Amino acid sequence: MASELIVQTLKGPTSGANANKILLGSGQELYAPGHVIQVVQTVDGTKRNYSLASTFSDHSDLDTNITPLATSSKILVRVSMTFGMDVANNAYAGFRLLRDDAVIDGAIGPSSGSRVRVSGAAGETGNSNANMQNVVLEYLDSPSSTSQLTYSVQVTGYDSRTFTVNATGSGDSTSGRICVSSMTLMEIAG
Repeated sequence: MASELIVQTLKGPTSGANANKILLGSGQELYAPGHVIQVVQTVDGTKRNYSLASTFSDHSDLDTNITPLATSSKILVRVSMTFGMDVANNAYAGFRLLRDDAVIDGAIGPSSGSRVRVSGAAGETGNSNANMQNVVLEYLDSPSSTSQLTYSVQVTGYDSRTFTVNATGSGDSTSGRICVSSMTLMEIAG
């Protein structure tokens, strides 16, 4: 028979090894839908060039693993990436998310990925640092799994452009500026 305890405030002991903590017994799980269960993050600050022509390449330095605690959990995936392209007028950069090497349909567009327009100016062709952009990708995934999952991102440049991840801007890679990309995974209780 289930019972119900109604309280307004819970407090842990003010002294001892677990001062000011409220502990759950061994093997017990707090069920509070919508709360964040765990957060993992991968950060990459290395500048990399990709020569791409409408094909996607793995940006594997952002691969991030998470093992959900419950099959009802959702995983909030957030990618922030600074990039540049060698464009004189306009070009497109493409991105797509994967879970365990499979494209997540519906994440940032269909399986072909989403595209971001990059605008340039005359004379900037060949300088992938000159046209910096930042893209943020967010997707709420429902993997229905308690096995380890690997989330990754793939990038592409259309029109045979050079695509530079973590570009530093102004064509000057020695200026001391640091541009980083990151992937953050949050397990949300279902």
